[in-house]
Amino acid sequence: MRAAYLVRTWDFETGSSIRSLNCLWLGRDGFLWLGTKDGLARFDGVQFTPQPLPDPQLLRGNNVTALWESPEGRFWLGCESGDLYCWDRAAGTVTTQPQHWPTQPIRAIAADGHGDVWITLASHDLVRARDGWLLRAPPGTPVISTVQRMLLTSDGRLYQQCGFSVRLQGGTRDAPAWQDIALPDTLIVGFAPSHLGLWIVDREGRVRLWNGNAWIQERARLPAGTPVNRMLESSTSDLFIGTLDQGLLLCPAKGPVQHLTGNDPENKRIVDIVEDGDGNILAGSDHRLSRLRASTVQTLASPDNWGGSQPISVTLTPDGARWIGTEGSGLFRLGPDGGVTRYGEADGLTKAYVWSLLPDQDGGLWVGTWGGGLFHGINGKFSPVSDWGPTKGWAVPALFRDASGTLWAGTNLGLWRRQNGGWSAVLEPDGTPVVPVRTIEQDAQGRVWLGTNGHGLKVWENDRIHTITPESGLPARFISALRATPSGGLWAGTLGDGLYRWDGQAWSHLDQKNGLPANDIFHIAADPHGQLWFTSPAGVFTLDNDALAVLPRSLEARVRPWVIDQYDGLPSSHCSSGTQSAACMTVSGEFVVPTFKGVAVIPTDRLAPRQALASAAFTTISVDDTETAPGADGVIRIPPGIHRVAVGFTAPAFGNPERIHFRYQLQGLDHRWMDLGPQRSILFSHLPAGDYRLQVLAANPDGRWNPRPAELALSIAPYFWETTLFRLLAAGLLVGTAGFVVWFIMHRRTHRKLRHLEAAQAVEQERRRIARDIHDELGAPLTRIMMLSQSSPPAAGSRPPVGNPLPSIHTTACEITKAMDELVWTTDPSHDTLESFAAYSARTTQDLVHAAGLLARLSMPEQFPDIRLDAGPRHHLLMILKEALTNALRHAHAREITLTLAIDAGRLRLELKDDGRGMPPETETATAARPTGGHGLSNLRRRAAALGGTLTILSAPGQGCRLRVVVPLPPL
Repeated sequence: MRAAYLVRTWDFETGSSIRSLNCLWLGRDGFLWLGTKDGLARFDGVQFTPQPLPDPQLLRGNNVTALWESPEGRFWLGCESGDLYCWDRAAGTVTTQPQHWPTQPIRAIAADGHGDVWITLASHDLVRARDGWLLRAPPGTPVISTVQRMLLTSDGRLYQQCGFSVRLQGGTRDAPAWQDIALPDTLIVGFAPSHLGLWIVDREGRVRLWNGNAWIQERARLPAGTPVNRMLESSTSDLFIGTLDQGLLLCPAKGPVQHLTGNDPENKRIVDIVEDGDGNILAGSDHRLSRLRASTVQTLASPDNWGGSQPISVTLTPDGARWIGTEGSGLFRLGPDGGVTRYGEADGLTKAYVWSLLPDQDGGLWVGTWGGGLFHGINGKFSPVSDWGPTKGWAVPALFRDASGTLWAGTNLGLWRRQNGGWSAVLEPDGTPVVPVRTIEQDAQGRVWLGTNGHGLKVWENDRIHTITPESGLPARFISALRATPSGGLWAGTLGDGLYRWDGQAWSHLDQKNGLPANDIFHIAADPHGQLWFTSPAGVFTLDNDALAVLPRSLEARVRPWVIDQYDGLPSSHCSSGTQSAACMTVSGEFVVPTFKGVAVIPTDRLAPRQALASAAFTTISVDDTETAPGADGVIRIPPGIHRVAVGFTAPAFGNPERIHFRYQLQGLDHRWMDLGPQRSILFSHLPAGDYRLQVLAANPDGRWNPRPAELALSIAPYFWETTLFRLLAAGLLVGTAGFVVWFIMHRRTHRKLRHLEAAQAVEQERRRIARDIHDELGAPLTRIMMLSQSSPPAAGSRPPVGNPLPSIHTTACEITKAMDELVWTTDPSHDTLESFAAYSARTTQDLVHAAGLLARLSMPEQFPDIRLDAGPRHHLLMILKEALTNALRHAHAREITLTLAIDAGRLRLELKDDGRGMPPETETATAARPTGGHGLSNLRRRAAALGGTLTILSAPGQGCRLRVVVPLPPL
């Protein structure tokens, strides 16, 4: 079983302009800073970016050979030219230090406990930067490395490597004193600080720890004369040694020295080593950067790499042995002593495709194969099981033993169980086989759950098979993994649909949209603490128990899985699938997982701590493809117009930088956070003028979001017509214009109404004048004619004179006088009311009916509404009434006639009823069809239609006649 550091390398030639590396510095901002032959560069785990100083000319063509950052965040850069720069990133300024020292390359920079900055020159001369105080190296001091070492220990003591010795600063700030450390019989070629003292490597290759008084520890020896260039003790107490010709070496607390990068010719010359906050070791060579990450994941090894086949199933037997089934190379046993034994056809296992494994209670092993049925083995000898039916061609992907000891076998042709030494088939209620079963589990209530490949989830309860229907909340058809919980719940892993959980009442669902790394779940296991672990094509992952306890059913719920994949030491991120035995958990919490390229052992209780929160940082801001920078107030100011604003950002991380995810919110435009995934840039187009604040959050590879976002202020200036003042003026002008238009329209409308009123008054006055003139000019002469033409009646017994025209003249004059009276009434506007019409109608009816010697009855409201009834409608209604009365008086032979006027829902109902002989239905038709169609009923209908109303006649022989006219009234 192997466990080692995982090595990942980045070439400087790929995606960068770095030609050669000189030194490294891990900044307080999380970025890795690189001093190179081409100046300063920065690395975030994904991309190398050249970093110019505020004055780009300072580092042009200058070789940066030393880096150091002060606690205040100021960067000090030493160059091959001997120049020393101090870059204050917060203020955006750079200062060139006066060169009070010989023109030599600067090899190291550090500060002492007093805050004074010191530099080491190529000659090992020591210089204080603030005043040029210089301490020369002793005569004859050999230059043993190109990059010298200076370091400040945790107790505030500053050390400097000088030839084969180490000097320690003493004295005071004003009177510094340096002295060599007295190490017995030691010529130093490398040193590094430790929490217990100093690690020293001497010319003989001895690696020892000095506590200031004695050697207290020694590790594996290096070859004598190993050219040590850098040393680093990691947070896990491993000692890393960078050499000039053997790459990076590891001196563990126990065991031999390991060559980590020595086989790579591009990584033989290590120039610097640093460690980040997550325990990643970053080692730089001339042309490459390597990241070393301690892996707690171990790999099970076999002499022939599992016979060249993929491991697909695994189980453990009580004797501590691990059994590995492969896809084509049979079965392997890994004993507790590390020995490996292979079983195949010679041992009775005639089928080499081993899909499922289950230890037997008697010390044997059940082996389910693909295409060869079921085998049982004991003491290394296997034989096919033949008492459950034909086995040829049968695939057995699932083997399970329930709490009662019953053995269950899921196959591609049915479900079987073994009780009392015999096998029997388990059938569906309709008698058909349960196929194909891929996984079996028993819950706390004793029910046996069956996951099938294409037929969903089934359960064996009360000796019957029941199917879980999609209507219950589990629509998945391909169930690949099951795990019961102590509380009575059930987890179901699917192929393509993610995870489902049954809590005893309802199903909850999680998939990639909720944060899972994959939608295919191959196996589910619980560690000794009850935490669930899942295998998938994207690696092994687990979910926090608190997240599972409050698992919501919302489609937007997010979980934060802890993923372990090839970057964490798995031989392959794609785990094996398709069988009940696709992984197994030991009682000690070791999760044994077959993958496409080998078998991994994950110690679930000894995993490395999760990575620190990722901090987002902006890298580039460009407007219309022109890079820009914030002003003195920290705001990106953009001129008016339509612009393309591109913002680049990152979050430095070196463990698994591809797993860093981002989300953003543009305050002033967005009302919620927008997920970006691993994307590290945003493009905004056509932003309206205004002030915005862009916030970007980063999530580390474990899915934990940093609550503190990176913020960037943007201000897009408006055109003058987009300013508030212009809008206020425009709004005022618009309101004024609208007011004027409204006033003008109302003024014109008022004038129009006045003109209409004046015209109406003029018409009314003219109507009054005409009515008065008719009455005055025609009324008096007609009255005189009537009086003059009226003769005395003849004496009794005498005959009226023949040819006397006076009676005819008198009758005609009476008719004209009556018509004139109606004309005056119609014309006079003082009668344009509903009440006047009612009074006139009643008088006319009484006059005509009484003149005919009949009885007249009237039915009218006690009070009429104040409704105007113009001359036209009054005339039509009066003509309808008179025509109807005339018809009734001529033809009905009635004794009485009733006139009814009623107002109902804004309509006037005029009804004339008689108790005469009535008329047959054909009379109405015949009357309407007469050639003289201007009279009679057709005339009445035309008048009613002209008023927008209706006319109805209800009559039957011997039952009288009722004529009803309903017309709409004008509004009040």
